[in-house]
Amino acid sequence: MTGVDILLIATTIASTAMTAMQSISQGNAAAAQAQTQSMLFERQAQQAQLLASARASEFKRTNKGTLAKQRALLGAAGVEPSGSPLLVASNTARELAFQTEKIKNQGDVEANRLRTLAGFEQTRAGNARSKAAFGAGSSLLKGANSLAGMKFGSTGNEPTTWAMNTFLPGMVAQHFAHS
Repeated sequence: MTGVDILLIATTIASTAMTAMQSISQGNAAAAQAQTQSMLFERQAQQAQLLASARASEFKRTNKGTLAKQRALLGAAGVEPSGSPLLVASNTARELAFQTEKIKNQGDVEANRLRTLAGFEQTRAGNARSKAAFGAGSSLLKGANSLAGMKFGSTGNEPTTWAMNTFLPGMVAQHFAHS
């Protein structure tokens, strides 16, 4: 094996390793970005629920006075709280309770939407990691394949040819056996 052969093999291995490392680095960066986005969506979901709960409490507190005012006006007018006036008060209370729950529900819907987006981002992070592993494996296999191309014109270099054609691909396959 000549110095040129060794240099060719070394540069091919270095180039292949750098390409594989670049694939892994890009995949890790994409996964980290997706993880961060997922956490952001989760925080926004929590904030949406807290905000809806605060709005519902404020609505309830604000309109609690409406019922009291309605009863006071009925009493001041000398109307007995039975029959139609009682039904009006009951309907008002029911409507206020309904609106309070509606406000909370809107917060829950928004929180669920944001949590769904967080789940999509988690999936995207996992896909980025898988893509990185496959990209690195592909780079290593391409590098091994280019080294395996030594079979033509390799007379007198049979040991090197054997190493490049069988041993190196075997090492690559063994390294990625669980991918």
